[in-house]
Amino acid sequence: MAYNITLTTGEMNVLLPNGDTQAFNLGESTSVKVLTSKRPVHAAASPPAPNRMSVQFATQYYVMLRMSDCSEYRIEMGAVDNQATWLNSQAGANACVTAIQAALN
Repeated sequence: MAYNITLTTGEMNVLLPNGDTQAFNLGESTSVKVLTSKRPVHAAASPPAPNRMSVQFATQYYVMLRMSDCSEYRIEMGAVDNQATWLNSQAGANACVTAIQAALN
């Protein structure tokens, strides 16, 4: 699910694929942190054999925002179309955190 995020001072707007927009107020009490999870990636076994699959695990990076009202919003790295530096990596997650912290009022 690809989407767009626009940051301005004190606000984050999320444009979802279906055209809906979510707006979040970013204040000093907003916390931002990096999370990771492992997800299985299925691939053909090597050497190839009938009905054999190899399972490897890939790391998915997220940035979690916790607002002053205790609501949370999770940003999936690599899924934000208009933020080229927010890649699915530690560096991408750090770039996202830096951008959000700069937008906090």
